Amino acid sequence: MDDGPWTRFVAELSRQPTVIETLLSAHVPTAEGLCRGCTTPGQGTAQKPWPCALWMVADAATRMPGKPRS
Repeated sequence: MDDGPWTRFVAELSRQPTVIETLLSAHVPTAEGLCRGCTTPGQGTAQKPWPCALWMVADAATRMPGKPRS
């Protein structure tokens, strides 16, 4: 992740190991390559390609230097 607008968010998220774990476990791929956590509102049907933006942000947070261990 570069020094763009998401860097501060990723840095803050890196201090929230429970949130990271929740995001990574909810946003997993289906057999069709869609994100199981990003669904059509009211229907629960996966709609976004995996890896989705939320998974990528949570994954980046796991790799932040100096992040606390869960």
